[in-house]
Amino acid sequence: MKLRNSETSSMELMEMLEELYQQEQEFWRDVERYVTHGVPAADEKGHWLEIRVRVRPNQMDLITALREKHPPGFYKSQADLIRALLSAGCKTHFELFKRKKSAKWGELEQILDGLNIIGKQHRLQELKTDVRKAMNAAVSSPSTPEDRAKVINLLSELDKKVNNL
Repeated sequence: MKLRNSETSSMELMEMLEELYQQEQEFWRDVERYVTHGVPAADEKGHWLEIRVRVRPNQMDLITALREKHPPGFYKSQADLIRALLSAGCKTHFELFKRKKSAKWGELEQILDGLNIIGKQHRLQELKTDVRKAMNAAVSSPSTPEDRAKVINLLSELDKKVNNL
């Protein structure tokens, strides 16, 4: 077997490989966002749909094990975890079929991205609310003034970080 002369320089090949690497990294950053923030359960008017599927017991064991491996409170409910898995699965599906060039997925992917941004904003708002509640509870707690000051300082730092996100 003989190799044909190629007009592709090694520099062009390196650029192509770098571009592929960047696309791969971007894909995994998106998947991480979907797993972390998921999508909201309902729109701002409260509209939602319920999906019911039958799964084997070991599949539910896997989902339960995933939830248990995360830090406490990472997912408020099992439904949050399942929505995150569903959104990450959609992203993977879009990427797979984009690579096969079998269909145009841009519009659907934009919808998924928008839902993920909304989900992130919801979680951020919940965190801000939780920090404020904890701050109020710390102020009115019966502990010593030194302990209260430590807790309030810690919560103030957390509040600054949350507000800068």
